Amino acid sequence: MARQIMVGYGTVSNAALEQRLHVLEARVDVLTEALRLIAAGLEGTPFDEPDRQTCAVAARIARELLITQSTA
Repeated sequence: MARQIMVGYGTVSNAALEQRLHVLEARVDVLTEALRLIAAGLEGTPFDEPDRQTCAVAARIARELLITQSTA
């Protein structure tokens, strides 16, 4: 999975680097959203018992989001 990303290494063009960067940025955005959903499901005060239903729904939505991204 590790590939060189420097211009001048092999035949990697600026356009290819920009495309790879765009894909990486999109994946980071999806991961950020998934983590936000999970955090929202776990929100509460330290004294609150986590609501299992809210946690389950948030986790399901986050998983669906990640699955959708991995097949795109």
